[in-house]
Amino acid sequence: MTDFVLLLQASLSPIVLISGVGLILLTLNNRISRTIDNTRRICREISASPADAADGKREDLVIFYSRCKLLRLSAVALTASILTSSLVIPVLMWMHVAGQSLYTAGVILLSVSIGGIVFCAFSLLIDYVLTLKVLARQVDDALRCY
Repeated sequence: MTDFVLLLQASLSPIVLISGVGLILLTLNNRISRTIDNTRRICREISASPADAADGKREDLVIFYSRCKLLRLSAVALTASILTSSLVIPVLMWMHVAGQSLYTAGVILLSVSIGGIVFCAFSLLIDYVLTLKVLARQVDDALRCY
């Protein structure tokens, strides 16, 4: 009974990690959905605008498309984090049941999981910077009109 309780205790950390990463993935999914919607809107605006009036929109389009690619990489990194965190649980169980030390495998899986989270955090920071860059250009354009 005590061994089973220890196994459950060891398994809780990866489960909590998976839950937290899942929430970040949900947020990321919302960001990429909005970015895709804005990219499509700008494409429609460019095709409906005269060529000389669409220069700023083309700059926005490049930034939005860059954001889409960056957010896609973040989603892949977080999905890998969830996968590797999930694999830690069977490793722990195998170590407990078979009595074999798979310490190195567990450390590698956990390191990959944390690496995915760190990559996503930096990607989100870059995404925020790009978002504010587009916003600054749009505010400048709006103020210039008045």
